[in-house]
Amino acid sequence: MDMLRKMMRKSPAEDRYTELGERESRELMHEDADPEAAVEHEASGRQVSGHLQDGLAKQFLDKPGIPMPPIPRFRATLCCRWLLLVFILIGLVHWLGRFMTVQAFHDITNVKELELEVDNCDVEMAPLPPKLKNGAVTIQYWKFMSQIHRISSEEDKMTIQVDMRVKVPMFRCLISIFTNHSKLDKISGHIGGTQHCRLMMMEAISKEVHLTSQQVTMQFQALPKKVHVESSQGLVAIRPQTVPEGWDATIKKSGYNVFSILNLILNAIGVGAVLWWAFASWRLHKIHSPLTPDGLGTVAPVAKAGVRGGKGGKHHSAENPDRYFSQGAALKGGGPPPFWVFCAGQWQDCWCPGDIRWGNEETWHVVPLPKSGDSHKVTCTIEHLPDNLPGDDMKHCECLIDPNSASYPRTNAMMLEDGEAERLGATLVSSCELFFGARKKQPVDMAQWMAMEGLCSEDWEERMRFNRSMKAGPKQISLEVRQQLFRARVDARFKKIMSSVTSKSWFRRAFVTYVAGEPSSPFVQMATELIKSVHYFSSWPIIVFNFGLVTPPAWTPEEFPRLVILHSLPLPRENPMKRSFNFNKLRSILMSRVKTGIQLDVDQFIAPNADVLFKLTEGYVDKAYPFPLMPAHFLDWSIKDQKDAPWWPRYCPNPSKPCPMQTMRWAHAHPTWTYWALPFFGRWVRRHFRDERLPNVTLQGFEAPGLRVGNIPEDEDLLNVALWEERASKQWCKFDVPATVEFESLLTWQSSHGNSCKEGIGCTNIGGDERWYKNGVPKVYWTAHHAVDAAQTAQILERIQAKEKEGNWPPAIVYDEKFWKSGEELHAAYPDLQKRDAARISWNICELKSQSWAKRLMHGGQRPREACAFRGEQSNARAAADHANVLVEVPSSFSLDLAGESEKHTVLAGEKVHTATPGQYQMHGGPKNGKLKSDFPGVWRRREPDAS
Repeated sequence: MDMLRKMMRKSPAEDRYTELGERESRELMHEDADPEAAVEHEASGRQVSGHLQDGLAKQFLDKPGIPMPPIPRFRATLCCRWLLLVFILIGLVHWLGRFMTVQAFHDITNVKELELEVDNCDVEMAPLPPKLKNGAVTIQYWKFMSQIHRISSEEDKMTIQVDMRVKVPMFRCLISIFTNHSKLDKISGHIGGTQHCRLMMMEAISKEVHLTSQQVTMQFQALPKKVHVESSQGLVAIRPQTVPEGWDATIKKSGYNVFSILNLILNAIGVGAVLWWAFASWRLHKIHSPLTPDGLGTVAPVAKAGVRGGKGGKHHSAENPDRYFSQGAALKGGGPPPFWVFCAGQWQDCWCPGDIRWGNEETWHVVPLPKSGDSHKVTCTIEHLPDNLPGDDMKHCECLIDPNSASYPRTNAMMLEDGEAERLGATLVSSCELFFGARKKQPVDMAQWMAMEGLCSEDWEERMRFNRSMKAGPKQISLEVRQQLFRARVDARFKKIMSSVTSKSWFRRAFVTYVAGEPSSPFVQMATELIKSVHYFSSWPIIVFNFGLVTPPAWTPEEFPRLVILHSLPLPRENPMKRSFNFNKLRSILMSRVKTGIQLDVDQFIAPNADVLFKLTEGYVDKAYPFPLMPAHFLDWSIKDQKDAPWWPRYCPNPSKPCPMQTMRWAHAHPTWTYWALPFFGRWVRRHFRDERLPNVTLQGFEAPGLRVGNIPEDEDLLNVALWEERASKQWCKFDVPATVEFESLLTWQSSHGNSCKEGIGCTNIGGDERWYKNGVPKVYWTAHHAVDAAQTAQILERIQAKEKEGNWPPAIVYDEKFWKSGEELHAAYPDLQKRDAARISWNICELKSQSWAKRLMHGGQRPREACAFRGEQSNARAAADHANVLVEVPSSFSLDLAGESEKHTVLAGEKVHTATPGQYQMHGGPKNGKLKSDFPGVWRRREPDAS
């Protein structure tokens, strides 16, 4: 968390996020209201639901990642519960007090002399109360704590001996003596104990007092005629209201109170520490004073290269101060001063257009910007920089940003103060606050909040607190950090472009990518070629998420009129919250607000007709199939290739045997999606960022062990696991061709070749496998992957562009050394390539009462606590697949259609598990009716087709 706070500047607190209303409401959107309005989503995430809840009102401080506590609401039932609990506790304490304590009463009517031998007790001498007719002594003590308790009387003398076993202040006893003024002739004896013990004489009940004490405070509010007191390590205070005539007092004090001396020493040390801290803070403030015109005479905020010894760099170097004075002079006309922002963690490179400092907190080693250049790069390791904080794993590099520099408008706006970012025009376009506020505007906004609620909402966290299946693990990213990670601002230079290509804050279609690095880095150069290819071959915009410090100067609205740059913070780099950089891909998808999107890595480029992929995605990813589509990987990964991968024991420990938990071949992490799939992305990012655990399940006799989601290292691994876990079944052909060299097969093609692909490795199929694609995977030349040589990519793009203008570009689909004009044509020639749905169930007329059970059913056929309740007397369900698990729990009658190529289906009816062949079935009388006899004893009867 400390590392994340260093990525941005602190700003004054302001109220950012206030929810309207305190009621909790649910809103259901109906399909007949709008073609896109049918948003239904089971809580497992299969479908986007129309139900939403208003949460508690919230506030955020402007300090990044530190939210205000939720505004409390008055709840009568909650208050009554707490009041009842308080009363019960008070009664319990009272009962325990009476049970654990003893009160003894002794009459002293005929007593003339009292002798006290007490230890660890309070003694009070008070006038006779109205309720008592005769004098008395009461002793109150803990029942199990007294070692000696004895009262003896000899004629007119009474001796009281009380010694508490434990010398603890809270367990001391109380001796109260009640009688009239001067009724006793003499009180003598010894009182000892701890510093908290005291004797109080509120009435002069005796003519003479002869007492010795140790560590006891003695206070006399009334004086007998004769007082003799010897106090050791205690305090004697005489504060009488009236002084009797002829009184005689002798007070002797001896010894030292060791506890008082120790207390005085500790207090002196504490005061000294506070004064030292105040002086040190003042001195550090003077050393690191801001570079403003008023502070030109102070020490410069950064110094020439050299180790600063001690905290705060007290022994810094003051070499070459003229540069800082000239900078300060440049600020006399106004403007914000330079400031430090996070640049790179340990073991990483920091590129910066200003000075770089290395260290942590107030101990820094500063590397100034060379005079000969406008930027420089430093490797943030102890091999390249001094180890000024040995053993500190939080050392990092920071960059000095000058608001007057040419690179300032290209700086990541999320690393600036909110006020400064708004002043530059970098509007906030993504945040938990925005998603929550827009959740009821349109179906896409509802889907967005369904995806983000578990990542953003304190209410959601509160509801899941006692849900064991949703318990966060040790690698979780805290809610405050997650809220900051899903904030993004549009680059002010591209604000007009974004306004022109969005409607109600949403892109209709767009390519999405992400990058971080210095402007001259290979990754940024690759991203530049990707952006060019989108402008060459597509009519839709491309969104680039910048998780680095500064974007390259070549990225301008004039050069790229369909480019939109969004800035966001990098992922935390400290353990245990550390995540792979590639998880920024999933963050980009969730923050982009794209209705139909195609995710591209920076080492890709697109080719002619790639826009067809948008339309195809919209046809496949809908309410019935709310999952992203990814292309088949060129390698059929399995446990043989990834022996240490934690997910294979759950999904396919032995590829030579059936693996019911793996629903399709390993896919490449280049997803395409519509907004229907946003809850899927949000659900699995939440599980990874919260480090949730998938439970043990049983499916078709296969025992699948649990899996800690936070242990999945990369985004591609997570997406494959997620699709298998949710029983997804659809997969693209290889539209991200593995190498740019394969495009040579298309660049050398001539129309005279017809549909024949003759030259190069681009004409061959992607390698096949025994389970999914025995004859290999078709290629679709819409994008290229592994385009890591930017110069080579630029040449290929120019050649593709020229060949397309000539009208000599072949069809994109290649299979078995032939070009195919469409998927229909390919499927007609190769029926085995036709997609088959895996086990999925579409429930109709079904109203979910709580969390969805469909996913749990798919995992193991185990009956959930709350099943789906059907409305009406008769309902229908359909299961079409190779394998299907069907849960049936209905009030009266039910119809089921089991379709697909599988020979057997598993059906859970009531408490019984049955095996069914494909066909139509009808149930009568409910699952508990045991009278009917049929294929499914007691429950089912097969419906025979009509004779006609």
